[in-house]
Amino acid sequence: MRSALVYLVFSIFLCLSSIPFAKTHVLLSIDVESLSTGDPKTNIWGRLDGYQGDNGVPLILDILKRNQSNATFYLNVFEVAKYEEQDIKQVAQTIVAHNQDIQLHTHPKPMYGKKGMSLFSPDKQEKILRKGKELLEQWTDKKIIAHRAGAYLANTDTLIALKNIGISVDASLNVASSSPLYQQGYQQNDIMLIDDILEIPVTYYTQLKFLDWESKRHIDIESSSLSELKSVLDQMAEQDSCAANIMMHSFSITRFGYPDQRVVSKLDALLQYIKEHPKLIASNTEDFYTSYKNNSLDCTATPDFVPHTGIIYTYLRSWERFNDGWKNIVFSLSVPALILLIIMMLILATRLRKD
Repeated sequence: MRSALVYLVFSIFLCLSSIPFAKTHVLLSIDVESLSTGDPKTNIWGRLDGYQGDNGVPLILDILKRNQSNATFYLNVFEVAKYEEQDIKQVAQTIVAHNQDIQLHTHPKPMYGKKGMSLFSPDKQEKILRKGKELLEQWTDKKIIAHRAGAYLANTDTLIALKNIGISVDASLNVASSSPLYQQGYQQNDIMLIDDILEIPVTYYTQLKFLDWESKRHIDIESSSLSELKSVLDQMAEQDSCAANIMMHSFSITRFGYPDQRVVSKLDALLQYIKEHPKLIASNTEDFYTSYKNNSLDCTATPDFVPHTGIIYTYLRSWERFNDGWKNIVFSLSVPALILLIIMMLILATRLRKD
């Protein structure tokens, strides 16, 4: 009897241990483009005066390789109207040669005169997207299946145009930046279908809350702290969410004119964290969509779930990024200033009581 009970318990344990954990797929997405004041040499390759090596896309590729990870590079092909085609084509071919996913990014201004897709008519949007898709497929011999609009300026007309030209995935919804899709009523934070297009929103979280007011922020390798990134991913994994879509740019490591080791270390640490997490898996858009089509995603979409990090993480980030903008300076110094004010008031109150 005792041995039979032991056998039963052991059998139940084996059955439970064979059930796979649901996995939240972490999609690192890199927008590859030149800033309006830069060029491919500095903002894509990351070649900086006074510094050695390539600190842009090639460095990101190296980081991914040493962490045995993958990502999706959204390339703005329309810079061919401003620079030599070979300059942009070489970027695409370098990414593909490293076995990384490449998809279409649209900053149409160099070729079409306006900065965002949603500023064009539906017919013009389709023409722009078709041109971008053709260029990228020509250069890489890959079928392009996904798109992200520059500055997140995609609307429902963009999605219809994507469907018309055979692109199945969009990653332009960004609630934290109040993107056009958000203004048209979409505020989901996980995968969903819009007009037969699989939308993979840029993941956002609330950092501060007060009554009905919320401060929203999207997850970004450059501007979010490692603690915030881990917290958001942990919360999404706990919910068995399907996709956490993390942003960065080809110039995230070089934005301030020098190789920013903080960003490199953060990316390394995050990729290691994802690899070691039992409920997270690093993925790319192409593989994720293939799993979605085959109904083999081991997750449950949670479009209404919004992670919250809180004031402590926000405050610590302001010190981490103290020199990266006046808001960080003001917020980081506010607490010491408040403490100093309280001390001064206590001293004043003590003196008044003595008098």
